[in-house]
Amino acid sequence: MYRQKIELILREAIKLAFPNKDTEVFFPVPLDVSSEKDMGDYSSSIAIKIANIWETDPVLIASSIINAIDHIPPFCRSIKNSSNGFINITLSKDAVFYAIMSVMRERFAYLHSIGKQKKVLVVLGNTSSLISMNVDDGRKVIFGNFLKNIFSFSGYKASCEVEQFDTGETLWLIASSVEQRYREILGDEPAGKKFNFRGQVIVETARKIIEEYFAEWLFADRPGRISVLKDIIPKIISENISSKSKDIGVNFRKMIRSSSFEGKRGIYEELYKKFLEADLLYEEDVIPINHWICSHDEDIKPTKATTEKTARKLSWEQFLKLYVFWDSPNNTDKKNRNFNFLKEEDSLVYPIKKQVWLKSTSFGDFSDRLIYLPENEPSEYFEELAFIVSKLQDGIDLLLFLKSPEDAVEFYNKYSIVLKFLGFDEKLFEVVTVERTEIKNFQKTGDIQKGEYVDLNELKNLINSDEYYLQNLNKAPKSLLTFDLKKVDIYKESAELALSRINSLFKSFKSQGYKIDSEDILKNIDINEIRLLEEDREFNIIKKLVIYPSIVCDALDSRNSGLLFNFAVDLIASFNDYYDAVNILSGESRVIYARIAMLSAFNIVMSRIFSLFLKIDSHKFHNSK
Repeated sequence: MYRQKIELILREAIKLAFPNKDTEVFFPVPLDVSSEKDMGDYSSSIAIKIANIWETDPVLIASSIINAIDHIPPFCRSIKNSSNGFINITLSKDAVFYAIMSVMRERFAYLHSIGKQKKVLVVLGNTSSLISMNVDDGRKVIFGNFLKNIFSFSGYKASCEVEQFDTGETLWLIASSVEQRYREILGDEPAGKKFNFRGQVIVETARKIIEEYFAEWLFADRPGRISVLKDIIPKIISENISSKSKDIGVNFRKMIRSSSFEGKRGIYEELYKKFLEADLLYEEDVIPINHWICSHDEDIKPTKATTEKTARKLSWEQFLKLYVFWDSPNNTDKKNRNFNFLKEEDSLVYPIKKQVWLKSTSFGDFSDRLIYLPENEPSEYFEELAFIVSKLQDGIDLLLFLKSPEDAVEFYNKYSIVLKFLGFDEKLFEVVTVERTEIKNFQKTGDIQKGEYVDLNELKNLINSDEYYLQNLNKAPKSLLTFDLKKVDIYKESAELALSRINSLFKSFKSQGYKIDSEDILKNIDINEIRLLEEDREFNIIKKLVIYPSIVCDALDSRNSGLLFNFAVDLIASFNDYYDAVNILSGESRVIYARIAMLSAFNIVMSRIFSLFLKIDSHKFHNSK
């Protein structure tokens, strides 16, 4: 309500304070809801932003801006600068009361019209990135579900999807890893061997092979086994992702198999034709290597080399000079590896074949991209591009991907560049970085080997799934999440306590003869009645309810669940403190009526926050009609 007015006041003050400077570059003015009490209600870092560019003291800049304000408007109690250069604005008490009146009457309705029914698709990953469904994947799934919820809450048509790649080089590596685990379980492979893909799902898949496909498996050669695996693995992975996501409170409505996606083949042909017409395609001979390799010239850790990452124009002689298999003996016989040996390893090295590359460096990419593997099989890059283009062509207004820090920048760059070339608005495509999860005081068990990720299955019996869900939302996605199993915060417990208390209060109000129709109260409450709420704890709750819409908008714009989550935790704590310290049911009838109005607004806010975070249906809140 007052945010835009404050931004305008600061903007005009900056122009007056520095008339000879180009200040337009600093707009819009950053203005955030203050997280600390001594920083007022709103806080702006504009002085710090200016000082960083002009290389001067932010405190002096902040003082100049404040001094240029002609008069403090009536809705502000104070505008001050802090010792580190922030400009802090505190609202007057009457301004807060008028704001809560407006909020009560609107019932926060405008929050539900922000998106204007634009379509948003949150892509949680593909099955190659979610293969293990470890705790890092769990954080992406939970955060992605939150994004879908808050976009939907804000008036967008939002949905979540996982794309399941069932072609491409990564599926080969998954199949190879399962085959290695299968051989390890049967005693054919040494225990502790390193694998391309790791995690409980690989072990489970290997065991499923033994239990259900043992006969045909027993008589198949290794390439034959991997061929079978490529057919059955996508289904197993799909079931794994769906079941584990359900365990942490997320239900997928869509799991798309890339090969069965209708019309996608047409998109491949459409894109291929555009690239061909622009003279952006070339063919190349490559050696498909689906194994872990390392250089014999340096003592380095094994590096994954897939068909896309293999050096492109290597002759056999150049290849032999540069690479050997990582599990070969670590002595001088490395250099004696020869073509005959490689020829014998039929399951690891295949004949040179033609592959098709896109000259993406010609429009700004840092490397060319493989689009077709041998046998005209689309690469993962082309799979993803076809998926993105198909969604944008279907009318998606924002396609939002969740990626780990090591993948986010490259993923955004390589696809945003080609999308721009294809004529799409770059604002339609976004990548959000989701940091990893650190688990403390956890002991690995069972088949999980040292160095492997913590699988979600391993946490199921150690912590309540609701608390695990909440723990994943209490920080910005770019922040490392530390999860200590010995001291898990009980967020849901305090929230449900507030829920039971608010329901109990409304029942008590009704038993005392008060009319508690929230719709009627919120429309007809008078400012003079709201002013009767003079208790500090009441005013604290009212201020939080006033800034709630700003918090929702900030959380949405910054893709930061932590903003709204910590606001909710603070609001719940304020209510519980108020309930413990004040006899809410006693006092003059006008005061109690004002309290009913305040608690009706609190009830609305909490029901919506619960629906976003705590998986508690809004019907469990008191129906105050």
